[in-house]
Amino acid sequence: PHVTLAASMVAFYHRYIALDEDDGKPLTIAFAQGARFAVSRERIRSRPLRYYARLLMLLSHYRRPIEGYWMEASWYDVFHPEFVQSRSVRCQLPAVGDAFTVG
Repeated sequence: PHVTLAASMVAFYHRYIALDEDDGKPLTIAFAQGARFAVSRERIRSRPLRYYARLLMLLSHYRRPIEGYWMEASWYDVFHPEFVQSRSVRCQLPAVGDAFTVG
């Protein structure tokens, strides 16, 4: 299911997390599974309250749980808007094979 929903995740990421346009380039989002993390008050406040309110409203109306997984993969980008992974690669990861190419 992850491969078939990859295009939807990329669209969600660009529209609601990175707040940028999908340039069509391959996107790899590095994240730790489990959604356990600590974040400082300053990091939380690096985005305006309306950003979080929009995410809450959006996720509160979805009937599919997949968007919750997309959020789990995006927490770093939510709290580091100056280093979102669509514009700033956090670490070099091996390329994924053609079976996972979205486009």
